[in-house]
Amino acid sequence: MIMCYPLNKGRPFPTLYWLTCPYLNKHVGELESKGKIEEFGRLALHDSDFGEELRQAHREYASERFSLLGVGVRKHLEERFPSYLEVIRSRGIGGVVESCGVKCLHAHLAYYLVGGRTPVGRAVVNLLLGLECLDMPKCAVIEFCKRFRDHNKGG
Repeated sequence: MIMCYPLNKGRPFPTLYWLTCPYLNKHVGELESKGKIEEFGRLALHDSDFGEELRQAHREYASERFSLLGVGVRKHLEERFPSYLEVIRSRGIGGVVESCGVKCLHAHLAYYLVGGRTPVGRAVVNLLLGLECLDMPKCAVIEFCKRFRDHNKGG
């Protein structure tokens, strides 16, 4: 993962954490193509616990992104681009507007892997626990992934 600054070329950038693993990107993309974004969106609307946990994750994510702006940058945005400041302050994971929305599983997974408490990221990890890529010797972070997988399996 890499952490991204909330502004890119002076404009709001919605992704705070970027998933860089090509294997995870591929598998998460496959989940998205199978309709998992919509499935998690429906779950958030119909399961009040999941929905509230997701709303809280969006709030925490936006707060963390906002906290990365220095005082001078905040003041500049307040004076010149107040709508940009509001976007950074209020948009959730992946730039989602709806408090219970799901927009990008990659962003949820990246946020979860760095310690964010998103139920979508947790669910994606559970869907990916058996990935074959975790056994490929060419990956630079293979040992981290194996420890992460084993920890999440309770082993």
